Amino acid sequence: DVPLYTEMRRVEYHELDQNKHVNNAVYVGWVEQALTHSLREIGWPPDRLLSDTLAMRRVGREIEYFRSALDDEPMRITTRLGEVGIERAAWLSEIWHADSNELIARDRTVFAFSNANGACGIPDELYSDLTSTALATTKDIS
Repeated sequence: DVPLYTEMRRVEYHELDQNKHVNNAVYVGWVEQALTHSLREIGWPPDRLLSDTLAMRRVGREIEYFRSALDDEPMRITTRLGEVGIERAAWLSEIWHADSNELIARDRTVFAFSNANGACGIPDELYSDLTSTALATTKDIS
């Protein structure tokens, strides 16, 4: 099993729409933030993933919403490497209500990899780092 990276946060008032629910675009931001933090944790900051020798670019996203998050509710965001293909990899992320364990949203983000020669697979070093137990961590960012 691939290790899970977890972040804890609270819904902030400015993230709400006119109906007092978290705006759908905010969930995408939370997932992106958790994914970026998880990669930083294992030594892969954004500048390493978009350099002269490697490019990791988002090429797709599917997100399902199950219920709205409300002001000041505690959230648990998890992300992990889910699927690895020849030139692409998908990260699976979930947003949970931290107290009730209700699933709020589920996201699948697909990235493509390339180097100076064109499309390539996920770098061996990145794959190794993502599948090590070093990633299994929880951060409170609230």
